[in-house]
Amino acid sequence: MLRYQKWRDLSDEVLQSIYKPSAIDYTYRCPKCGQELCRCGAIKTTDVKAGMDGIILTGTIVDSDQPIEIETKYGRTSLTRAFLQDSSGKLRLTLWGEHAQKGDAGNIVRIENAFASKFSSEVEVNLGWRGTIRVVRPSPGLAILERGLSYSFHQRDLLLQALTRNSLENELHSQHPNVKVSNNERLAFLGDAAIDLAVSEYFYSKSPEAPKGDLTDSWQAMASRPQCAIAGRELGLYRYLRVSEGEKAIAESDAIMGETYEAVIGAVFLDGLYEKASAVVMKTLIEPLLRMQARKGK
Repeated sequence: MLRYQKWRDLSDEVLQSIYKPSAIDYTYRCPKCGQELCRCGAIKTTDVKAGMDGIILTGTIVDSDQPIEIETKYGRTSLTRAFLQDSSGKLRLTLWGEHAQKGDAGNIVRIENAFASKFSSEVEVNLGWRGTIRVVRPSPGLAILERGLSYSFHQRDLLLQALTRNSLENELHSQHPNVKVSNNERLAFLGDAAIDLAVSEYFYSKSPEAPKGDLTDSWQAMASRPQCAIAGRELGLYRYLRVSEGEKAIAESDAIMGETYEAVIGAVFLDGLYEKASAVVMKTLIEPLLRMQARKGK
């Protein structure tokens, strides 16, 4: 029992950041004979009971919460909660550490060496550093957005951060003061600069004889927040945006769409450097605007 003490202590800390349970039962006993029973092997979600260890499950992650960060006595760790669903039903799932990044809704996963706990009437499957989670088939959601950008992220966390508004960070912090969520404001600052440079470079190369004033006018018209908002809407960023309940109604506004688009470009810049960010700006901002201007000129 002592060899499991560290992960049980860490599990308690992680779970208590969500709940305030009076006790957590990690020992499953047969309801008939009272003896401990090994439950290794693949099972259905409806077979899971509090205290089971070595659980193996395969299913689809649904209703996923936003990943957050919490402090424990073992250091900072990521945390997300979702439901794991298979043909028999669905079950609450808690992921932390490196596993939290695989908790996207829509992912089909295989979970191994998990354990179950019960709080009030809800049973949860928990996966800390002892267990593993394998993505059998990734969620199509962000992959669709990446296709729209013509860019695949090496660090998917940057894209998630670019889609996370400050309003969500504030909402989560009010509910869980020890929770830290990275919002997209700094990425928007970086992306704004990258867009300015990409647009400036385009007009400088396109019009080698144009005076500074003309270049400035062209740059201002194309790199403006309203144009960035149009690009954001064309990409459908509002479908992926992570905002508070209060901001959902205005998610498609110019201010939010423009800033989110800038943040996405900032994320591409950090993930793939300027060349990649410039290519995305060309595809999603410059070329669509030039096509629109051409249609109006006919």
